[in-house]
Amino acid sequence: MKILSDTIGRKFPYIRLSITDVFNNRFTYCLPQGYKKYPGDMRIFLTAEEISRLVKALSELGVCKIRLTGGEPTVRKDFFDILKDMKQNFCKIY
Repeated sequence: MKILSDTIGRKFPYIRLSITDVFNNRFTYCLPQGYKKYPGDMRIFLTAEEISRLVKALSELGVCKIRLTGGEPTVRKDFFDILKDMKQNFCKIY
């Protein structure tokens, strides 16, 4: 099995995956409907399908732990779908 590593040989069994860049001190209890895009907001997030492909590829490279980050990742409306997919295709999610 290949192991994810950099050019100087460091191995990466653990990564942080940012699934959103939204953070403005408003957590899920303040945004029960999730993040809403406002006019002029040009941010583009990874789709759930892109995240799924990325997680599968990382898993094949020996990554065995992913920490979901990105401001407040739970503001994504598809957050639980992403978790469900990751659970089916991966070993540990934090």
